[in-house]
Amino acid sequence: MSANKPKYNKQVSAKKPKVVTTLPVKKSESFNFSSSSKELKYGIVAGILILTFWCYHYSLHNQFLNWDDGLYVFGNKYLKNLTWENLKMILFHSITPSNYHPLTMLSLAINWHFSHNSPPLYYLTNIFIHMANIILVFLLVTKLCERIVSYSPQAAKHKLFIASFCALWFAVHPMHVESISWVSERKDVLYAFFYLLGLIAYLRYTENKTSTILGIKVSTNGWYGITFLLFLLSCLSKPMAVSFPLIMFTIDFLLGRKWERKIITEKMLFLACSIFFGLVAYRIQKESGAVADFHTINLPDRILFTFYGFNMYLVRLFYPVHLNAFAPYPNLQPGVTLPMLFYIMPIATLLLWAVPFYFKWKKMDALFRVTLFGLSFYFLNVVFVLQFISCGDAIIADRYTYTAYFGPVFAIIYLANECMIAIPAIKNWLIGLLAALSVMFAVLCEARTKVWHNPETFWSDVIVKSDMHSQLPYLNLGNYFVDSGKYEKSYPEYSLLARLGMKDGGVYRNLAMIYGLHHQYDSSLYCFSKAIEYDSTNASIYTNRAITYANMGKFDLALKDFNKAYLLDTTKNLALEQRAGMLTQLEQFKDAVNDYNKLIMREPKELSFYLQRGNALLDGGNPEAATHDYLYLLELQPDNGTAMYNLSIAYDKLRDEKNALNYAVKATQNKVQVPADYLIRLQKLVSH
Repeated sequence: MSANKPKYNKQVSAKKPKVVTTLPVKKSESFNFSSSSKELKYGIVAGILILTFWCYHYSLHNQFLNWDDGLYVFGNKYLKNLTWENLKMILFHSITPSNYHPLTMLSLAINWHFSHNSPPLYYLTNIFIHMANIILVFLLVTKLCERIVSYSPQAAKHKLFIASFCALWFAVHPMHVESISWVSERKDVLYAFFYLLGLIAYLRYTENKTSTILGIKVSTNGWYGITFLLFLLSCLSKPMAVSFPLIMFTIDFLLGRKWERKIITEKMLFLACSIFFGLVAYRIQKESGAVADFHTINLPDRILFTFYGFNMYLVRLFYPVHLNAFAPYPNLQPGVTLPMLFYIMPIATLLLWAVPFYFKWKKMDALFRVTLFGLSFYFLNVVFVLQFISCGDAIIADRYTYTAYFGPVFAIIYLANECMIAIPAIKNWLIGLLAALSVMFAVLCEARTKVWHNPETFWSDVIVKSDMHSQLPYLNLGNYFVDSGKYEKSYPEYSLLARLGMKDGGVYRNLAMIYGLHHQYDSSLYCFSKAIEYDSTNASIYTNRAITYANMGKFDLALKDFNKAYLLDTTKNLALEQRAGMLTQLEQFKDAVNDYNKLIMREPKELSFYLQRGNALLDGGNPEAATHDYLYLLELQPDNGTAMYNLSIAYDKLRDEKNALNYAVKATQNKVQVPADYLIRLQKLVSH
């Protein structure tokens, strides 16, 4: 029996404990998402692009918004003609009130050259650039997975899975709709294009070897130069690109590059340019009034706003519902405390940053590096817009996540992949969860594009999701209705703003016009008085009050207001035209003709001025001069029956009955009602 006893070695060779760098891998680790097939890669990317176009196709029906689109496109005179002078202004000056982004403005100028005021091409361009960015995200994630193989071999093996979901979430996340379905946010998609391309170039640079692109050999220094060029182009598209050199450091950390002097010195040029573009952006925004005085919001509130923004963007990464394109600051009136949510945010932030260090403590080096990289990438891309330095009217804005979400999404999908490898039993559940989230994102994204259809749908959505202490949504919605000729629909917005005590001359002017349309002249004149109280130098207020006085038959008061409007702004034609018409009614024909002379000198192609001046000359006893205006008008508008009839009267006064009859007959042929007795009289005179 004893001979059959197994023998045990008394000495066991010591083995060095193995450091766990990822989640422990079980034998049945295989996750069948092969990355070996090019056809599969192309098919996945093509499918994502098709889904993206479906999500954003409704944007092709969208209109311009009355929220920056006028400043960026249809109201920007430098975009209207691609002359050398305009190009110099676009490239070397800030032609929008609060930003310097010449490449963005140049791209919009090219859009204007081909489509002018027609919005579809602008949106199509945004969609195409976004689709290009999706491809870049796919390539960047693939490259990152390949480069971290030294400590995470599973990432390289499953790079197609990780890259596919990262690209998919980037493509259809509802938080990105603002950057694509708003023409003014062309700067987001354009700067991200150069930014992502620059990061890919930087990865090539860190390989420290010559590589080939498009058949051209590029050295390490060559890749450095390409990276810097792409960084500059990104900064010239939007100042948020100043985070680029900081992101270079996070990539160094992710790749495990050795920390030495070169790591710092190679980025000095990038950092210097970031500081330069950052200071330029701050100066422009400060001069435009976009940056609030530091004493407007106290320091504790600024700190809380910073933590709030940092966390809320991450919350909306997973729960992108009830999105509000204009999320105003909370009520900061004296005696009003911030909601409890703001005080919880610092704690949430500390817990979030503790996650990667927990992995470090557990000696999960790969998870430590990836999660810290993801959080750092996100933080460094939003840190300048977390409202510690208050800029703009919104506390958070969806567009700021367009590039920033790359970091946390990469970390999340990487972590999901590691979990599926380590715990095969949950693989199907996790894939189902990721797929469900992707479907939810796509559905919400497509629905969100319809919110941006036009100013009415956009501001109505904002109003539903906001409280009344923010007045801008009501103002812009009311202005849109007025600009569209829908005066009745603007009344609820303007009357609400008046009740809220908004001190805006334009609000009261438009209210006054609405009351005037209903012949409620006392209310109209009261609102005009309030408008002048808040904006006494606005010529349009006096012009519109003058029109109201004219409708009331108070022509002397109307003329006084027209004179005031013209004195305030001699470049505006409306006051001058209305005054000329009023002078004609008051039979002050000489002054009326003088006004029409000025109008014709300014706008010689406006044919109505010739008709009106002819009428003033005719009524003022100068029929011969009137005939010249009528004949000139008829050369350009041969079927203008009104000009024919008035010319007939002028010839009649000149005792030229033949021409008078000729043009009277022509007027009747052009559907102008000429008195029968006038025709009979002329016919008798001609026949004799």
